Amino acid sequence: MLSKRVGRKSSSAVQAEDYHTLSTTLQTKLNTDADDVTSLLLLREIMYQQPSLLPDSITWYPDELLTLAKAASASAKSKAKTALSTSAQPLYAAALASFYINLEADHTKALGIYRANAAIPHPWALRGVGLCLQLGLGTEVSASGAFDLFVRAAERDNVRAMVNLARCYELGKGCATDLQLARQWLFKAVELHYPPAACRLALMYQTGHGVQTNHRQALRLYTMAVVKGLPLAQCNLGRMYQLGQGVPASKGEAIRHYTNAAAQQSPEGTYNLGVCHELGVFVPVDPEKAVELYRVAASLGCASAANNLGLCLEAGRGCEQNYKLALISYEQALLEGCVEAGFNAAWLVLNKASEDQELKPTAQHLSDAVKYLQFACEQGHVQALFTLGLCYEEGKPDGVVTADIWQALKLFQQAADQGHPEAQTRVGYSYLQGDGLPENDQMAVELFQQSAKQFHPAGQNNLGYCYYNGIGVKKDLKEATGLFILAAQAGNLAATRNLSVCKSRGHGLEKDAEDAAGLKQLAGAVVSHPHDGVLL
Repeated sequence: MLSKRVGRKSSSAVQAEDYHTLSTTLQTKLNTDADDVTSLLLLREIMYQQPSLLPDSITWYPDELLTLAKAASASAKSKAKTALSTSAQPLYAAALASFYINLEADHTKALGIYRANAAIPHPWALRGVGLCLQLGLGTEVSASGAFDLFVRAAERDNVRAMVNLARCYELGKGCATDLQLARQWLFKAVELHYPPAACRLALMYQTGHGVQTNHRQALRLYTMAVVKGLPLAQCNLGRMYQLGQGVPASKGEAIRHYTNAAAQQSPEGTYNLGVCHELGVFVPVDPEKAVELYRVAASLGCASAANNLGLCLEAGRGCEQNYKLALISYEQALLEGCVEAGFNAAWLVLNKASEDQELKPTAQHLSDAVKYLQFACEQGHVQALFTLGLCYEEGKPDGVVTADIWQALKLFQQAADQGHPEAQTRVGYSYLQGDGLPENDQMAVELFQQSAKQFHPAGQNNLGYCYYNGIGVKKDLKEATGLFILAAQAGNLAATRNLSVCKSRGHGLEKDAEDAAGLKQLAGAVVSHPHDGVLL
């Protein structure tokens, strides 16, 4: 037996030659019969098992092959299933497992094929069982079991398993987080010519995730993947051209890459192209086109697109205004993990739903809105913290939220700590008045200063009030009136009323009874308010 191995090429080299020959044969078959599902799936497996054979293209060849297989006739699929089932060759078994997963969604049968071939062990089968364990396809989820199988498959040079293993190390799934090992496995897959590995590694360099930011390296890696038509790489490279990262900004290149990605039904590419059309980035403003693209991207599972579609439906931008559909879109985005959509859904129900004849806020709507806010608060969404604080400050009907000033102030304080100007003003008011919090002039002034620096009118007014009365700061009438003027110009009625007082008394500016009377009339029956400002 040993003598027969002398002078022979390695098994991997032989397999590469065999796959090259077979891929040529399969492509020749497809040139005459594009409905040949057997050839489509076999060729797809070859591309994954020997990625050096991937052709240069503006489309990702494995996805193109799968799209053609899915679009084939029922008889062609049935014929392929029979052909793949009757062959004992491992490549046919891999293609059959792919058939069950992608064409019939029969995860149990696919798992059976993977397990039978993992016992041999074939690397693609080890990776297949690992993926099923990771995603719970036909079996219980086991992160540690998936990790172990990805390791075994990666050590046998399966590039897809290398990327899976790198993600495990990135996210700490089934193992301890280790970004260095993640990067090492991605590098190994890149050396074996696997475009998705190049794309993932490029993203790490682009964002500085686990490695020093290096836009030139990211550009090089993305380009390697774009040459093979990988849509996510096209999208991310387009973003680099848009921002001028590692390359001179180029609107033509950005739009070209986004368009190529969108043509492949890339959720991210379609979404980015939609943003460009909505905001007029590199293309004329076209809200209708933006909505069209957001709809497509949302249908492909892009949470950001679903959220933006909700914003367009809510505002009637690029489409007919429809609060009900906006709420549905926000809820879709929220289910897919978009925190911003949770706040948007809650805000719509709390502030706009009563205007819609089809979407009158019920107790259930209000209850859902509070849940959305709570979810967003758990993710640290600052506007959600403030808005939920308002709910507890005011209370909501039907027992949805019971008024609780202590809980409200706790939420306001959390928002203030994150720099929310309205929350800073509100907490400062409580310190100033000793309302719900111990009276503390220094804390009040500090919060009003933080709010005023962000040009919040009520914060400017309240800081002016402190300067006028010498509360927590040295008395300074000119500083006070200057702040009242800024806040009044922004439409704050409390500041307008306070400015009328200053003019009537000649405090901080020239006395002018006529102007004072006009300002008083403009301010109307304004009263001191925790959110709107205090009066002299």
